[in-house]
Formats: sequence, C-alpha cells, structure tokens
Amino acid sequence: MVSPEALYAALRQTGAAAWFDLGRTTVLLALEDHGDAALTLAEGAAVWEARARGSTKGTSIASAGPAGGGVHPSSAVVGGAPDVGAPDVDREVNERVVAASPRPLAQRVVGGTFGWFSYEAGAWCLPTPAPRTALPLPAAWLARATSAAVHASGRWDLATRAEFLQIGPNASQVGPNASGPDTVAAVPRTGDRLFEAWHHAVRHGAPALDAAHGRVVEATPEATYVAGVRAIQEHLRAGDCYQVNLARRLTVGAPGTPFDAWRRLHALNPARRGALLETRHGAVVSNSPELLLHAEGGRALSVPIKGTSARSGGEQARRSLLESPKERAELRMIVDLVRADLARVARPGSIRTGARRVGAVGHLWHAMQRVSCDLDLRYDAVDAFRALFPAGSVTGAPRMRAMEVIHALEPVSRGVYCGSIGGFFDIDAEARACAGHWNVAIRTLSFPASSNPTSMRSSSADEAHLHVGAGIVLGSDPEREWAETSLKAERLLQAVT
Repeated sequence: MVSPEALYAALRQTGAAAWFDLGRTTVLLALEDHGDAALTLAEGAAVWEARARGSTKGTSIASAGPAGGGVHPSSAVVGGAPDVGAPDVDREVNERVVAASPRPLAQRVVGGTFGWFSYEAGAWCLPTPAPRTALPLPAAWLARATSAAVHASGRWDLATRAEFLQIGPNASQVGPNASGPDTVAAVPRTGDRLFEAWHHAVRHGAPALDAAHGRVVEATPEATYVAGVRAIQEHLRAGDCYQVNLARRLTVGAPGTPFDAWRRLHALNPARRGALLETRHGAVVSNSPELLLHAEGGRALSVPIKGTSARSGGEQARRSLLESPKERAELRMIVDLVRADLARVARPGSIRTGARRVGAVGHLWHAMQRVSCDLDLRYDAVDAFRALFPAGSVTGAPRMRAMEVIHALEPVSRGVYCGSIGGFFDIDAEARACAGHWNVAIRTLSFPASSNPTSMRSSSADEAHLHVGAGIVLGSDPEREWAETSLKAERLLQAVT
C-alpha cells in the first residue's frame, strides 16, 4: 500500500500541494498555484471572501450584521455539526469532519479553497495597526483544490472533479482485490496530477529523510522578552487590557526542505491540527494543537487553548495546570472573548460552553475549552471565520487594545504565525454557503520563497522563521513566561536543527 509520505513526495514535485492531519485521517491536496492565489493586505476583505466562496471575481458580499455576509439557507450547508461533549474534544471534532456527510471527505474537499491567512490579515476583519516589517510570505494564500487523497484505516479515497476511487480494506469502487496488484491498474495513469503522483509513489516509495543541519541565526534575547512582559504588566495595571499575548521570533538558517521539516516534526510531535502547504510563494509547516473554527451543518465550534506545562512533570504537572487560578483566569478571559465573537453570527441563545479540561498534546499539557453555537441562517463558515479572526488566544483581551500593545512591543511582523491555516469546502457558490475548518497557526514554521520558485521542492530553503509566545496577565512571572516559550519552541527547533 502506498504511504502518505510517498504519495505527498510525488505530488509536491508537480506543483502546489498540502497535507492536513485530522487525527488518524490524512488529507493530501493538489492545489492550483496561479499568481492570484497570493493576496496582499491592500486587496481587502471583498477579494478574500469571494475567493473563499469559490469565486475569483472579487465582488463584495452583502452586509448583514456585524460580521457581514449574505443570506445563507442552512439547508445548503452539508453535513452534521459537531456538538462536542465527549472527553476527547479533538478526536470527536476530527471524526465529525470525516463522517459529517454521506459523501466521502475526498469528494467534499475537491473544489474547496485552502491556504493560510497571516496574523496581519486580521486587518480584513477589524481595524488593526499596519505591519511593523515586511511579511516573509503573502498576507494570505488561497487556492482551489483540484484533487484530493484521503487516507484512513488503511484505505485510500482518491477524488478529482470527474472520478472517485477507493483503494484498500473495505473499498467499494475498485473491487475486492483493491489492496493487491489490481490497485495500480485501477488508477488512471494520466489526466490528473494526483493519479500521476500515485503511480510514481507505487514505483519509488517515500524518499530518504536527510538529517537536519540548520542553526539559529537570529533570536530575541531573553532580557528583551522579559522587559516586554513587564511593559505589558504596566498596561494591565493601568487598566488598558486584561491579557496580552507576547511573542518572539527565531530565524533558522539552512533548515532543509519544508517537507523534511514536516516529516521530522510529525515523528517528534504529531499534532491534531497539523498542516503542510508548499507553494511557489513560500511554504508553511504547522504543528498546531488549536482549533480556531469548525463550521458545518449550520453550527460552529472553536476550542481555544490557554495554559501550558511540560508532560515530563507527569500527573502532578497536569493537576497543577488544571487547578492553577492564574491559568484558569487566562482561559476564562479568552473563552468570554470567543463567546462574544460567535454571538455576532449565532442564533440568539444558542452559544454553549464546555468544561475546561487539560489534555496531552505531544510533550506538553494544554488547558482548553470548547465554545459552540448554532449559526444564524444568514451566516456560514466564512462569516464565522471573520467573527473569530484573529484568534483571541493569540491576541488578548480586549482584542483591539491588546493588538496595539503587541504592535508596540514586538519588533517584527508575525506573518503566518498566529494567523490561520485550513480551508473552506462543500462550497455552494450560488447559495454563498460553505463549511470550514481552520487552525490557529501556532507552533508554525514559515519558509519564505527563494528566487527559484521550485527550489523548495528540490533543495534546501535558505531560512525559516518560527515564533513562540505566551499569554501575559498581571500574575505572570516574566522568567517563567520566557521558559514557557522555550518549551513551545523545542520540537520545532529539533525539526530543523
């Protein structure tokens, strides 16, 4: 059976490609990479909203409330909505994405719009300060998925606009011998990048993984970060804010290819919202555990994270995080902000909040809490995204003032970090309705494009950037906040150095 690594390795050689993790399900996409996929901040909300809904005309949607949006009949949004009450929030969400519709997921995502939004693209959703420095990648990159491969439970589903094949256990589309020699014959050899990549993967398998040899060439000094924490606490004492998320950037020289970094990170610390996108405009590798939005079937869900500790501390560390008044207050502030965000698009009285819990995410414990709602009939996933973006967990509260403080203290723009990576799918262009699934782009590496658009697919990148941050409240200890950011950077640095 073809492995996800082998198929993606072949697919990325022929153009823009993406890999998304949904728990035990892997989604690989062949993406268009036209020049207009890359958006600048000057292009504005009307352009990205039209692109998200499957149009390239750039016409603005009608305004219908604070979040904007036209009238969207709920019957146009396909699939069951995630009402996450199970102890394992993330597993439940992932399973809902896969099983929400009778149509296979591979078919539902073909024709969808996938990519990233930078943190600075928040200017399209609310007034924000101008970027401090040039963005290393486009402000947003949004492209159509032309074909998709979904791997789960040992089976592959391959979909294009014209064809759908199932290969492996319980396959129904290519006959009872789908996991044997007949598999190769069943997949067309031409007609789509995905099919051609499949046959290449059958012949060659996954490439060898080279060792990482990158080195940190630029980083924020500890004294600078600690001083920033203390400056924020002065704002808190003055009543400007309740919480501010302060980040710092590290630059790694000669980090290797984005795909190799992804494979190492995948082995070191598999993420619940992991994503890899490689384009001629640059690449992103995300190991995010946080869900900004899943919207489908007329309902929306966000699962903010606030609170981190090392799993090396065992059960005692988990209990300490769960019972900490400081960490509890941090998350409560952000949950209140998310509730207010969703209220802009929710049916009145439908917002629900789950219990705060602490879960394991790789080598870390994280405190998280779900917030869900029924969407007003006028709104869909695009409107819910606008209401939530940028995420309150990576800005602070109140959001606007917190972002002004961040702008004053952080010397470089964040770029994709603290933005979002994901996609809008099940698009009904006529009804202007769609589903959506987007992470919060934390634990994320950005690889700027070199002068050779194909170099990232064939050789090492020149450099990669990563940011790590922490939520600062009045009770924060500056040195401990620095240590928390170092803990968050650990696996990312291991993937590229």
